[in-house]
Amino acid sequence: MFHFQDKLVFPDKKNDVLTVGELLIDMMSETYDDNENNMNYHKLFGGSPSNIAMNVKRLGFHSIVASAVGEDDLGSFLINRLKSADMDTRCVQRNDYSTSMVVVTKSKSTPIPIFYRGADSHLAFTSTLEEALLHSKIVHFSCWPISTAPVRQTIEKVIEIAKKNHILIGFDPNYHPMIWQKGEDGVQYVKSIIHKVDIIKPSEDDAERLFGKDSHENQIAKQYRRT
Repeated sequence: MFHFQDKLVFPDKKNDVLTVGELLIDMMSETYDDNENNMNYHKLFGGSPSNIAMNVKRLGFHSIVASAVGEDDLGSFLINRLKSADMDTRCVQRNDYSTSMVVVTKSKSTPIPIFYRGADSHLAFTSTLEEALLHSKIVHFSCWPISTAPVRQTIEKVIEIAKKNHILIGFDPNYHPMIWQKGEDGVQYVKSIIHKVDIIKPSEDDAERLFGKDSHENQIAKQYRRT
C-alpha cells in the first residue's frame, strides 16, 4: 500500500498498464425507455478494463488487454477495434464460448444491466499472459473476472505473481450481485481482495453495495481499514 502524497518510481519496463478482465459487447438502447417498446440498440465496444487500456493508449502510454472472446463475429469486432487503436492483442484469447455481452437501457439514474456471460469467464493463465504481466508496471482488473471460475483462478495467479514482483495492482470493485453465482457471498470475496491490492476505485454505487450507505469520508475509511 502507498499514500497518494508518496512519489512512485516505476522500473523501466516495456508496458505501462496491463488490464485483465472483460472485453465484451455493450448493447446500448437508443432511447431512455425502460419498457418493451424500446426496440433499438447499438453494438458498442465494452468492458471496464478494456476501456481503461484504450484510454491509457490515447494518453500516449503503452497498454495491453488480457481477455477472452468467442470465435464469432462479435469477438472479431472487439479485436478489430483494439487493432484499429494500435493496441497489442496478443493476450486476447479466443475460445468456443460466445462473446460476452451486457444489455443496457439508458437511464438518468443507475442503469440496470442484463448480463450474458460466456467467453470472458474462460480467460486462462498462459505463458503469454505471464510474460505480459512481468513486463508491465501496473496491472488492473475489475470484479468481473473474480466473480466466476475458472477466470477467478487466473486473477488469483496474476495477483500472486504481481505481488512477488512488486508490480502495482489496481482493482475496480464494481460489484454487482447478478454476475455472481447464486448462493455465493460475492461481497465478502470482494472485501477479501481489497487488502491484496494497492489501488481501488469504487464508484458511489459500488461502495454502497459493498459497505452500505455512508458519507464519502466514511466509505474511504472503511476501505482503508481493509488494507
